[in-house]
Formats: sequence, C-alpha cells, structure tokens
Amino acid sequence: MLPSGAFWLQSIGAVRLHRCTGWLSSSGYGSGVALGITRREAKRRRTHTHSDKLTSATRVRFAPSPTGYLHLGGLRTALFNFLLAKKEASQGAFVLRIEDTDRERLVPDATSKLKEDLEWCGLHYDEFYVQSERTAIYKEHTEKLLAEGKAYRCFCSPERLASLRKSQRSSNLPTGYDRHCRHLEESLIQENLSNGVPYTVRFKVPDGSTTVRDLVHGEIVFQNQTLDDTIILKSDGLPTYHLANVVDDHLMRITHVLRGEEWVSSTPKHLLLYGAFKWEPPQYAHLPLLVNKSGGKLSKRQDDVNIGSLREKGYLSSALLNFVALLGWGVPQDSGKVQGSSPPSELNFATHPEFLTMNTLLSRFSLQINKHPAAVSYDKLNYLNHLHIQHHLSHEGLRTPLVQQFRKLIMAEIGCTSDLWTSQRLQDDVYFEQVVDAVKDRIHLVTDFKKFAKPFFVAPDISSPTSDAFKLLNKVPPKQLASVSGSLLDRLAKESDSVWTENTIRQLFLDVSTSAGVGFIDVVKPVRAMVTGSKSGVDLVTVLKVIGLSECQRRIERGVQSISSF
Repeated sequence: MLPSGAFWLQSIGAVRLHRCTGWLSSSGYGSGVALGITRREAKRRRTHTHSDKLTSATRVRFAPSPTGYLHLGGLRTALFNFLLAKKEASQGAFVLRIEDTDRERLVPDATSKLKEDLEWCGLHYDEFYVQSERTAIYKEHTEKLLAEGKAYRCFCSPERLASLRKSQRSSNLPTGYDRHCRHLEESLIQENLSNGVPYTVRFKVPDGSTTVRDLVHGEIVFQNQTLDDTIILKSDGLPTYHLANVVDDHLMRITHVLRGEEWVSSTPKHLLLYGAFKWEPPQYAHLPLLVNKSGGKLSKRQDDVNIGSLREKGYLSSALLNFVALLGWGVPQDSGKVQGSSPPSELNFATHPEFLTMNTLLSRFSLQINKHPAAVSYDKLNYLNHLHIQHHLSHEGLRTPLVQQFRKLIMAEIGCTSDLWTSQRLQDDVYFEQVVDAVKDRIHLVTDFKKFAKPFFVAPDISSPTSDAFKLLNKVPPKQLASVSGSLLDRLAKESDSVWTENTIRQLFLDVSTSAGVGFIDVVKPVRAMVTGSKSGVDLVTVLKVIGLSECQRRIERGVQSISSF
C-alpha cells in the first residue's frame, strides 16, 4: 500500500535515484552551478557561521505550527532534532520556532501547552522564536527577490483562482497556477498598486530540474515544470511557510532539518529559494509517516496521539520518548557498554533492548532512519510504560516524585473519609511504600495505581445491591458462604499479628477449606470479595499481609453481617 504522504513520488515527477547522505543540489538559479555556489564553497561554508568563526556545532530546530497540540509525530520530530543536537558533548543548539503565520487556524493556548509538553519531556530548547514577530525580515527578503526578478506580484482574485481549479479538474488536468501574472507589464503592475488591488507574491520557479539529497530517502529528482509558482507572501503581508522557513533556517544557521515525510514535496521549492538567495541549504532528513495498526495514516481525531491526553492517561514522559524513538529509528545493537546505563543487575538496555533512557538515546542516536511507515502500537507503548514505571520505582531520585503522584491520585480517588483507619494509612509513609511495592508489578499506567491500591485503603461496600462485592457474594451458595465465613472468623481469632505472614495466611486458607469441606478457591473467592470488593487484582495473600490481621477481621466481620441480610 502506498502511504498518502508518499504521493510526491508519483504525482510531481519525482524520480528516486539512490540513498546518499551528501550535498543537496538544484538546477535553475545559479546558471547550472548547484544553488549558485561551488562544492568547494559549500564545504567551506558548512564549517563557518555568519560571523565567519569556525564551528562544528549542529544546529537544529523544531518548528511546529500552533494550530493544534503536540502529538506523537511532533514529539518524535522534536526528540530526533534534540538528540542530533545534544548527542556529542551537548555542543549543538536545539531551537524552538513557532510558525504562526497561519492566523486563521491558531489555537489560543497551543504555544503555551506545547512549551509545557516539551519541558515535561525534558526537551529543553536553547533558543526561542516566533515567526509573527519577524514579519519585517520576510518582507525585506521578498523585496529582494522582486527586485532581482525572481518573484512577482500576483493580482489574481480568489474567484479567478477557484474558477481556474474548477476548469482544470473538469478537463482532468493537474491543478495549479497558470502564471497569469508572471509577465504583466510594469505599467499594469503600477496601476494595480495605485488602485490598491490586493496581491500576493509568487516565486518564479525556473526551468530545469531540482535534486533533493535526503538523509533518509536518498536522492530524488523533481522536474521544475511540475512545481507551482508558489506564493511566498500572502495578501495580508504575512509570509507562507515556504519563504519563512527558508529565511529563518538560514538566518538561524540551521545545519539539519528533520521533519515529517509530508514535506518532501515542498523541499524542491525550498531548495530553489536557497538558490535564488545564493545560500547554502541545510541537510534534510524526512521522517517516515506514522500509521495505525491497520496501516492507515494516523488520525489526530480518531487515534489518541495528543501528548497532553496521554500524560493524563498515565504515561510517563520517559516512556513516550522511548516509544517515539523506536518509530522509524533502528537502535544499534552491540555488546559494548552503554554510557550512563543501569548496573547489569537492573533493568537496562542489555536485558531489554527496547528499553531506552535518555542517556542511552543520547549515546546511540544516529540518522540511520527507516524510510518505511512506522506503525503505532499502543500495546508496545503500554509495555514500555510498565518498564519505565519499574525503572522509576527502583531509583530513589525517580521513585520519590512518582510515589507522590500516586498519593495524590489515591487521595483524589478516595476523597474525604470519616474512617479513621483509612485516614491513618493514607498519611503513613511506611505503609504507603509497602502498598506501592505490592501493586507495582500490576501497573502499566500511572493511573492504574488507583484501581490496584484502593483495596489497601478502603473496605468495599457490601451492603449496596449494586456493588461488585455484593454481586460476587450473592453468587456463592448461602450455606457454603456461611460455613466458610464462620470457619474463617474462628481461625482469625486465634491468629496473632506477630506471626501474620504470607505462609500463615496460605495455611489458614487450606485449614478453612478443609474444615468447611470446600475447595481452596471456594475460600479465596468470598474472602477476596469481602476484603477487596473485586474478583481480581493484587494477589490476595499480599493484600491480607499488608493491611494486617485486625483490618482483615474487621472487613470479614462486616461481610458476615451483610451476608445475613441476603
């Protein structure tokens, strides 16, 4: 199946040549010389900033549009850029640039939420820019292209353009601008300007072909005749993405552009702009599409891809970074020691090759990226999140904030309570740590803690016919329930806190099953219902051990009282 983002290989005359990681070139502006500079000059410029000081630092940017919130694809792009900049002794720069020139689709809090999500994930940016605050820069560069005859004003009305597209479609022709205003007489241009006729500025695409040498997809050739004379300045005076990103990338000295595959078809336009300005372009790496489990394009509406939403559901930032890192990137496998990894006795890359901490990512990341679509599997995300929760709980510096988060969750779940035992246990740090250790193997999401930990703090409601505990106990034959409960209470009265161990509890179940003349499971089921209110969860013996003998007796006695009303 051809992914929707790969349309550029068929519909725009693109030809794939071979995989390479080198220089980007274009014919057109520059009289046949690639982008107007020689290869020797390009090599020299790659090692110099605009102040002509020698530098080898990588400079990358994450440039989202605030028309929505950060999603999995955006997080992957941000992460790969961050890793490329920071992987070598933290000398590179990670630039955050908000591309907000599409004013009609802006979401008011998108930028603040984006910055919050990046900080939560630990992707700290070094520089921050907002394109709407740089409009004078784009206008200046537009005027330069107009003055040099490399761009022109287009006075075509929206109605004419709509009619043109309709006519092209009815004739089964490719849609695109017909260059109606490309050769207007200067007198007509001045007349339109004097009369205040609205206009856009379009870039003059030259004849020839443009070659993109992409670090992921290899070499792709586009025939310029298939490219539109794209708008670079809108009628409202704001730049389009094509102009703004080229100007900004150049002025911000961006060395590598890592972005989604959907931008491949725009790259020849960007290279032509670089050629028109006689600038050296950055190196491009277009990341593969993200698809759902059926192989279709991941939908921001149908699939849960919003980072804020995933955070609320209980995913750790480290797990999300681990997950998106594996979407298209192949982790190098070797037997060498990983810098910053955990000791061999703990969860680490050697024992779980898909478990990646930030230290591991920084030491291993490269641009060896798979060009094929990457499938998003939430089963894998849940598995990785479980591993990261275990990792956090095994490291003191990470454990403390996670346990604090657990405490907030369970207290919000339980709310205000008049039960003295519950109140005391919620405030008991030692007890709380015991609960965390008891439930940790069951947790795949941080929010799972509420479900599995609640029985350690709150006795179930057995009196209500709508409660799970009532329904479970109501399924047990009355005589069997009475026999098991009676034998259980007799045995509990003989037990002591000093010997209330897991072995003692297991033996108690065996003794009750014998005295009541029922199977072992026939004892466990009603006890679980009376103590936890559910039919599954943390091992029952563990629950009884942690809550203690007295609380076990109290809950079972309440259960027996409720049974009498059945």
